[in-house]
Amino acid sequence: MFHEQRVRKQASQRPAVWPNFFIVGAAKAGTTSLHMYLERHPQVYMCPMREPHYFSRVGERSGRQHFVDVVSDEASYLSLFEGAAGYPAVGERSCSYLGLEETADAIHAQVPEARIMMVLRDPIERAHSHYLMDVRNGLQRLPFHEAVVKELEDPAFGWGQAWHRYTMLYYPGVKRYLETFGPGRVLVLLT
Repeated sequence: MFHEQRVRKQASQRPAVWPNFFIVGAAKAGTTSLHMYLERHPQVYMCPMREPHYFSRVGERSGRQHFVDVVSDEASYLSLFEGAAGYPAVGERSCSYLGLEETADAIHAQVPEARIMMVLRDPIERAHSHYLMDVRNGLQRLPFHEAVVKELEDPAFGWGQAWHRYTMLYYPGVKRYLETFGPGRVLVLLT
C-alpha cells in the first residue's frame, strides 16, 4: 500500500505534457489516416483518444447535438498524454478545431509554440462523403441536396463534431490559424 501511494505521488509530481502539434482539419478529409501514420513513428506520441475536442469545448455547447465523447477538464485531457514524456513530437487531432472561431486562440494560449497540421479535401467531395457516413450511421435521412439546403437555412441542424457537417468553409479557419500561429507553424495538406 505504501508503495502504491508513493508511485501515485511521483506520477502526480511529473510535469504535465501538452501536445506540441495539432491535426486540425475537416472531417472526412484524411485526418484519421494521418493520425494512424504518425502514431507508427517511434518518435511521435499521438493522443490515444480519437478526438478529445478539448480546445473546442463542444461538450459545453448547450443545445448542440454531438455524437462523440469529449474531454472538458484539464486533468482528464492531460491524462491522455501521461505516456508522452520523452517523445519529441506529441500530437492530438480533433476536426472541430478548424471550424470553431475560438479554438485557434485557445490552443495558442496554452501551447503558443504549437505546430498545426491542416488536412483539407475538395469541399464537395468531402461534404458528400460526410453525408454518406451520416446516412450509414442512421443520422441522416434527407437526400443530399435537401440536407445541404437545410443546414444552410439552420446551421444548428447539421452540427456535430465539426461546426458545419456539409457546408464547412475552409478559408476562415485557415486564416485564423495562419494569423494566430504564423505561416511557419501551419502546414496545409490537401487530399
